Amino acid sequence: MVRNTYYPGQILLSILLSPMFQPVTSFIGLRYSRSRKGNAFISFISFFSIAGIALGVLALIVITSVMNGFEGQLKQRILGMVPQIIINQDGRTFSGPDKILPQLQMHPEVKSAEPISLSSSLVQYHSELKNVQLQGLYSEKMPPGILPHEVIAGQWEQLQAQKYGVMIGRYLASQLGVSVGDKIRVLVSESSRYTPMGRIPSQRNFKVVALFDTQTEMDERVIFARGQDVARLMRLPKDQVSGVRLYLNDAFDAPQVATELRQQFPDLVVTDWRQQQGRFFDAVKMEKKVMSLLLMLIIGVAAFNIVAALVMTVTEKESEIAMLLTMGMAAKNIQKIFMFQGGYNGILGTLIGGLLGVLLCVSLNPLLSLFGIHPLGLPELPMIMDGVTITLILIGALFLSLIATLYPARLAAKVQPAEVLKYE
Repeated sequence: MVRNTYYPGQILLSILLSPMFQPVTSFIGLRYSRSRKGNAFISFISFFSIAGIALGVLALIVITSVMNGFEGQLKQRILGMVPQIIINQDGRTFSGPDKILPQLQMHPEVKSAEPISLSSSLVQYHSELKNVQLQGLYSEKMPPGILPHEVIAGQWEQLQAQKYGVMIGRYLASQLGVSVGDKIRVLVSESSRYTPMGRIPSQRNFKVVALFDTQTEMDERVIFARGQDVARLMRLPKDQVSGVRLYLNDAFDAPQVATELRQQFPDLVVTDWRQQQGRFFDAVKMEKKVMSLLLMLIIGVAAFNIVAALVMTVTEKESEIAMLLTMGMAAKNIQKIFMFQGGYNGILGTLIGGLLGVLLCVSLNPLLSLFGIHPLGLPELPMIMDGVTITLILIGALFLSLIATLYPARLAAKVQPAEVLKYE
């Protein structure tokens, strides 16, 4: 007596698909899927099609969750340190920004709205010269992209308490060779003036009062100072600033919010972060798509295994198919039998891969910590599991599995009973 061997989860599925609740096509298809009699090679191919789909789904869920985590950190750190939306009057200055601040803060997507003085500048220390973005802040709150523990030297509060103080990134400080207490020269070319010796940019010595370290490229590209000091360096009138900066609940909503603000304030110039950082995040998005496509090929290869297993099953079961056709079963029902058989393998592989993928995402960082592994020198991998993305992965795997059943099912429906049963 030969016993059937069941995969985990087949018992529940068998109860749900028992003969009492299912048509004959699904009953026969399920019986073919669970059968371990006959050709062992077909069972081997079927097993690897299930394992391949499970592995592909698992890899897709884990990789996309990690990439979503990295993208979320980049969004928080990089887009938190640059103004997500800038509003001004002529593309350069804004007079009396306090008039529109209450209206901007009422927008549901706006997290904060503050005046800012902003300029592309050069910083110099001895013979070293670096190009940076100088941000003049009028608020005593830290920029959203910098966390309190990321101020590694000096005190953030000194930036507003001391005239001509500046906070710079650790990488920039290392390149210039400066530390807290040193003075660096800041030059702004857009407010230069003509002298008998030629055109001389506006410049001033600033004292380094703090260093920050966000471990992003912003550490060498952005420096912060008091808004009043930056406005004076840019030679702006007393009531003028560069513009109003907006931080949003979700920085990726900036294009939509900018469009709404242009309609609300048609006389003002509204720009968003895409002008400066758009290419970088487009590259990140493209990398995610390419990685997902490559991993989806794993599921595609497993789907080819479903095709191979079903074609061999059709060849082995030709006599049974011929008898079913002779007994009056329609060709379309023969197709349903093998579509159900292949779909069963696809569903089983997808469910196993989805469950293991979610469990691995939850336990990956504890496992890495247990074995003392720190990828990329990080204490833990950023991980964001997106329900919509996981659902799309599962639907995509099921779709490929069902597509793989079409050719073998049509092949089974074309079996000629007279030819197959001629010598039976």
